[in-house]
Amino acid sequence: MSWPTGDHPAGRRARTAAPRSALTYHHGNLRSALIEAGLDLARHKGAGALGPREVTRAVGVSPNAAYRHFADLRALVLTVAEQARHRLARAILHRLGTIAAEGDPARLPAMRLHAFGLDYVGFALHTPGRYELACASQEAPPPAPEG
Repeated sequence: MSWPTGDHPAGRRARTAAPRSALTYHHGNLRSALIEAGLDLARHKGAGALGPREVTRAVGVSPNAAYRHFADLRALVLTVAEQARHRLARAILHRLGTIAAEGDPARLPAMRLHAFGLDYVGFALHTPGRYELACASQEAPPPAPEG
């Protein structure tokens, strides 16, 4: 009898008997992945959902892995909040750059202010967790640990 590739019992034993280091998850850019996971958690579950276990679980690493990139939970939250503010600012600036005064150039400032307000309120309404996080602290995050 022949076994389909990978289904031979000896093959299964060999895979499960692999050294632990061969099965350990290694991420290419863990810091960025943790920030993205934090933004995603804030968007879907609110700013209060940002904890080291929740963020690292979303990325698929152990909670201790976050400490290679962030000194503590406060540093992670401040970094995610800063990224939320940057994304809001980029979206608003992009939108403002697309507005052209149709007809009367004197209307351009009012049109830009209107677009700014719509984008700002839209951010708050559509992503309240990110909005809460972005507005919670204007403090700059501490530098990442050396490593």
